[in-house]
Amino acid sequence: DELRAGYEEASEDHDAALSFWSGHTSLTFAALCSSATLLTIKHLDGHPAPILGMWGASIGAGIAMAALRVEALAQAGRDGEALDAVAAALSADPDGPHRVELLWIEATVARDRLQDCERALPAYRELAEDAGSRRAEASYLQGVCAADLGFDDEARGALDEALRIGLDADRASDARARLGAL
Repeated sequence: DELRAGYEEASEDHDAALSFWSGHTSLTFAALCSSATLLTIKHLDGHPAPILGMWGASIGAGIAMAALRVEALAQAGRDGEALDAVAAALSADPDGPHRVELLWIEATVARDRLQDCERALPAYRELAEDAGSRRAEASYLQGVCAADLGFDDEARGALDEALRIGLDADRASDARARLGAL
């Protein structure tokens, strides 16, 4: 009876049945960690290489699954869930290999879909520091959001930086126009 009551409660309350980011992510982590645990038990006799490799692959694959889920939510237009999943993924692994990708998703969903520059701006600030080949784009979008929010000094600095790094012709023209209006 207790098991049935728990099942009925979980089926009525979707959140009660969730475990961290998704069932797929949970299953991936569980299967990989189970395999890594069995390998660890089997090779306790002093062979660390397979053990370390399996644990590293398990954690990396689980985090990759979570990042793919975030991207799928964003593509499906489930914006609130995507932003919640980004926040969860970034808090679980703040310096993870998918950090830049997750920040782009957060900023894009917040600015383009939700029209929320206030939420997008912190992500653009971080991306402008470490987005690699997309640094100019991140600086430009940081400047656009900062200008929209009335942070004129930040907007000038970011737009100048984007122009200095090098933007495509359309964005460079827009950046110059925005600078002229500030």
